[in-house]
Amino acid sequence: MRILQVVESFGGGVGRHVVDLIVGLVTRGHEVDLVYSSARMDKTTIEGLALLQRKGVATFELPMQRSPGLQDFAMVRELKDYIRKHGPFDIVHGQSSKGGALARLGGRHYPAAIVYTPHAISTMNPRIGARQRALWGTIERNLAKRSDAIIAVSPEEERHLIELGIPAGKVRTIINGVELPDSAPEWMNHKVVGFVGRLEFQKHPENLIEAFARNADKYPDWRLCMVGYGPLEDSCRALAQSQGIGERVDWLGNQPGGPAMAQFGIFCMPSRYEAMPYVLLEALAAGCPIISTNCGGARVAIQPEANGLIVPIEHPVELAMALDRLMGDESLRQQMAAESWRRAQEFTVDSMVAQTLKAYEDVSDGKRLRGR
Repeated sequence: MRILQVVESFGGGVGRHVVDLIVGLVTRGHEVDLVYSSARMDKTTIEGLALLQRKGVATFELPMQRSPGLQDFAMVRELKDYIRKHGPFDIVHGQSSKGGALARLGGRHYPAAIVYTPHAISTMNPRIGARQRALWGTIERNLAKRSDAIIAVSPEEERHLIELGIPAGKVRTIINGVELPDSAPEWMNHKVVGFVGRLEFQKHPENLIEAFARNADKYPDWRLCMVGYGPLEDSCRALAQSQGIGERVDWLGNQPGGPAMAQFGIFCMPSRYEAMPYVLLEALAAGCPIISTNCGGARVAIQPEANGLIVPIEHPVELAMALDRLMGDESLRQQMAAESWRRAQEFTVDSMVAQTLKAYEDVSDGKRLRGR
């Protein structure tokens, strides 16, 4: 197959997904082109882009911008030109909102099947108002008419897409995957509660800081480790100081989450909303007991009471109670760690690539049949 990937948000989990997917497709003998924007690339995706180029992937930088604007008309024209000059493609796959919109507008007059993966569609954000949610929902429904398949990365996102009015027959769930170590992580009783993610509204790091502070006096030998950076870093540091735990928080900045998790006794994801974050899968692979808010992906990665606990969104008191339960029970943490590693076997990169390739084959075959 000849496959074109289009991505604007080429960083974080989306960037990682795109790199893993393309490497897997190329390894299986498929020819892949990548159209991307460098505006939001991070160190990991810069390295990933270099890897793709070494593997012979044709790459083209298109200066896409996150926010909608008049520049999008020029981006659609450039994408059409690229498809015309470098095609034909069997599949045009738009990743994330902007990449998905441009792929569907730029590829619609060509014979390729059009696939879209939202990676946490914008209407899942509880912060947007009703009017804006209705507008984005209308746009997504209209663009869905130009999509042969839409891939959700969690059952929660699939349900949300269908609730928006997108035909269920066009939507399928393919959960992200991670590379696993050769053997189970050795159990270490690290007394560290860990967070990995952007310090921003969606990830709600303040929720965890408040919850940890409620347990600080009871568990004086435990520390809080924050891996990541973002616009809320200064306010989060100030909150930790005001809560009296400033000296017990380690701020590790921007670095890969997987290696850091090897030092966690508990991984906590306090987010307001998600689709299927890689950090949950990394926590499984690291053999971490997990505490998460009840957002997208939590019930995929966590079997409550078996390898973790799920608490309501934006409830620091209930999050603190869950922390208290695990921080105070070493035996339970050890049992949950073993179960996390067992569950990790279900979510591999190889499985994700194979399922995505099956989706490509299904929509490509369907398009050929309709063309007859």
